Amino acid sequence: MGSPRDAADLPGSSQSSVVITSQGAPVVAVVNRHQGPGAGNEALSCSGISQGATSVSLPLVSNMVGGWLTSVIAQNASAPTTTVTAPFVSLDGTRTASLTRTVAPGRPAVIDPRFESSLVAGTEYTVALTAPSAIAVVANNHNDLPGTVAPMGDSHNGVAAALGSAYLPYIAKNTDGVGQETTLSVTFRNSGATTWTKGSAHQARLGVNGDDRTFSFRVRRVRAGTFSLHLRPVIDGIAWMEGEGVYMIVAVR
Repeated sequence: MGSPRDAADLPGSSQSSVVITSQGAPVVAVVNRHQGPGAGNEALSCSGISQGATSVSLPLVSNMVGGWLTSVIAQNASAPTTTVTAPFVSLDGTRTASLTRTVAPGRPAVIDPRFESSLVAGTEYTVALTAPSAIAVVANNHNDLPGTVAPMGDSHNGVAAALGSAYLPYIAKNTDGVGQETTLSVTFRNSGATTWTKGSAHQARLGVNGDDRTFSFRVRRVRAGTFSLHLRPVIDGIAWMEGEGVYMIVAVR
């Protein structure tokens, strides 16, 4: 375990990327980020990525919707310098924008929607980042701008392109106010080659490859604590999608 605070060769008030290698034995890595102590306490966590991909999807990128901002970090996981292309499409399909980044080996590139003129504030997007060589992608979701009473955040890895189904199984949400209601959402992307349409053997209503659907629902917070909310997708009129492991961790304060 290591902390940048204890590394004399890492300057303060800075951000870095890292490539971890091991001689003779496999290793796993988890990144834990903290802000605090005090009223602004916040923590985000994501897994280290052992292998990159040339196409990585983020089904939901928020540009200041309900106070939420998603920053996207793409790291070059290959030896040569590469060009990352990020074609953004709004969830309603009415807005598009294409961004590019040139990234040296092992280095990161950051996309902050607030500073991209082609990404409209108050809009939620989906994006599939591509590159000629392997990249690793992480999304950091924040609701913590100055003046926010109860800062919130979550972090997750991008989903690499897959021949079959690919799922983002863990979403963390922090909510305030016992007895109040809140809206939770989860977005699924069809990353396969088969179009899912009504009345077919693949009836899940996710359309063509790269299509997204967001499902929103209301929940009431009955008491303080941390709860696991399991979400079970269904192919209409055919079968439940078993064992996909999609769930939310909901923290009520």
